[in-house]
Amino acid sequence: MTARQRAALLSDVYTSHAISIAHLAAAVRNNGRGRVVTINLSAEKAVRARANLTGGGFSDVVTFEESDVLEGDDAAASIDGLLLGVGRDLGK
Repeated sequence: MTARQRAALLSDVYTSHAISIAHLAAAVRNNGRGRVVTINLSAEKAVRARANLTGGGFSDVVTFEESDVLEGDDAAASIDGLLLGVGRDLGK
């Protein structure tokens, strides 16, 4: 889907190990444009996701944020795709 739509901005909310984001980041890179923004509520999970994605060579196409997406004011942001990784703990 990402490749076919040539998505420019993808967002992942409440990632854990960042495995799915690595696939999105690879697709964005293959498209030759775009970014993936990952938003984490848990500082521990944010550190793990950043380490995994940086270690995988994706820091050039991934932006890392630590915040509660439900309390942010980014509702008007235009994204091309959303991966919502919310489990029982709501990303905590």
